[in-house]
Amino acid sequence: MKKVLSLLLTVVIVLSMGTMAGAVGAKEYLVDMSFNRADGFEKIEQVADAVGFQNPSKLHQTIRITYFKDFLAGTGAKNIADVDESLLEEVLDNAMTAQNLSTQMTNRNGFYVSVKITAKQTGLKATTKNIPVYMYEINYTGSASGYTPFYGHYVIAIFGNYNDMYMIEMDKKQGENDLNQDFFEMLNTVSFGGGGSSSTGSTTQKPSSNPNAIKIKVDGSYVYPDSDPIIKNDRTIVPIRAVAEKLGYEVSWDASTRTVTIVSGLDTLTIKIGQKYMDLNTKVPGKNYSERSRLTLEAPAEIINDRTYLPLRAIGEALGCDVDWDGANRTVIIES
Repeated sequence: MKKVLSLLLTVVIVLSMGTMAGAVGAKEYLVDMSFNRADGFEKIEQVADAVGFQNPSKLHQTIRITYFKDFLAGTGAKNIADVDESLLEEVLDNAMTAQNLSTQMTNRNGFYVSVKITAKQTGLKATTKNIPVYMYEINYTGSASGYTPFYGHYVIAIFGNYNDMYMIEMDKKQGENDLNQDFFEMLNTVSFGGGGSSSTGSTTQKPSSNPNAIKIKVDGSYVYPDSDPIIKNDRTIVPIRAVAEKLGYEVSWDASTRTVTIVSGLDTLTIKIGQKYMDLNTKVPGKNYSERSRLTLEAPAEIINDRTYLPLRAIGEALGCDVDWDGANRTVIIES
């Protein structure tokens, strides 16, 4: 875990000395997560793994969110609360040294800036949606010859969604407590599922605590999604990622179009939330074209408790699996 976390040292970015002001505004998306940005801020950067915003009336006011794919993979952590806080603190201490801050500010401003860290506070918090967040905050003083000292308050918020991790950075003046509230208001809008999350779920390490939960067996082995399967209108719907990964499929979520994509070899399935059909695209070996077909779903894909649920039988059979139901044991049996 310590080796994995050390990667943070290369990606912690020191922002311009600024603030984030105003109520939350428009919804934004970053890979498998959605959030509402601060009102009045405009997007200035959007790359595959990061998004940045700036206040056009005060150009020094910026905020950046960075995504780390598979950062927690192999650690057994389902969210940031499962990670040793002392390791997180150590990594961020090594990144957020006075010397590193001084170098960044000197390079940005074109003149030498001396930095002294005066206070630090760390610990776990939770959003109103019960998403654990590791908070790392420092107070510092930036000094330069001929300039009034700047008393800064730098905030880093780290949170995870199973294998993936996100980091939000903001720099502001000390004493701007209303801006702290704005920061947490934005964190409280973070959502995994529905508009902007992977929402397809992941795999847990143990069976459901519900003794009546529907079980899933794939090629003779039980699979435990992070949310229980549901029988709805006599159809079994499940958060699909756990089953797909067991079968060797790749699952992705496009928040902007609310579409789940499942790739299995030459086959690609796309399913949009709310629609009762899915599109199957099969590449023809040795040919520069694909065969396309539209298949009817027994039930539409829908979002339940921040997870996208799909009808299991239709998905499995479309990808060449046999799907059966063992009513006596409340178990879905899938054979590839």
